[in-house]
Amino acid sequence: MKKIVSTLFVCVVTLSVFSQTTITMKKKGDVYVVPCKVNGLDLEFIFDTGASDVSISLTEALFMIKNGYLSETDIRGTEYYKIANGEIAQGTKILIKEIQFAGLKLVNVEASIAHNMVAPLLLGQSAISKLGKIQIDPTNNALTILNGTNNNYQTSNNVATSSNTSISSPFDYSKLPNYSGTIKVFSYSPIYEKPDMVYSKQIGSADNNQVTIIRKENDKYYYVKTGGVEGYMFVGWVMSN
Repeated sequence: MKKIVSTLFVCVVTLSVFSQTTITMKKKGDVYVVPCKVNGLDLEFIFDTGASDVSISLTEALFMIKNGYLSETDIRGTEYYKIANGEIAQGTKILIKEIQFAGLKLVNVEASIAHNMVAPLLLGQSAISKLGKIQIDPTNNALTILNGTNNNYQTSNNVATSSNTSISSPFDYSKLPNYSGTIKVFSYSPIYEKPDMVYSKQIGSADNNQVTIIRKENDKYYYVKTGGVEGYMFVGWVMSN
């Protein structure tokens, strides 16, 4: 009896370690697209093993902030990254608390906002590396994740697993210089009616990548003028020198 129990235990462990999750991806042109839930919001990402981070465009970022899918504390500061043509671009680093797809949940995923309204949504290595060993079957448009080869995600049965991801602290915007005069900001930096990105109406955006600071309202907002519009701008949109 003891031998039979031991044999059964080995079989269960083997099945658990070598179980697989297969995702059917959509083929759009030359890329594969994976439907995901990002902090509860349904989005489609290009599965891009060559991208270092998960990346979203400014369009998605502004929608997520406005509708509560991202908060100001999720914005981590400025970063630089290389785009497809080899040029170095500047973006805003954010923390995505949760990405779900195919019954898997990735938590505390570092990501970037590309300062372009039409930038593609990329599921890059900051998420993919958490999955462990994967296999792509281009014939069947399938992505297979070999469950058990990594422990940086949770499965749909809500069995929590450990994560070795190191998450930086929120950026301290109070340490930004007390800018004055005309300064450079990111394209399409939103200008709000009140110093609040979530509950305030957007009344404009930065004209020609610059704004004129009238005053610093607090550690998070400047009162600015740009293109004939006056309003409040989140300090995270200021381009670092």
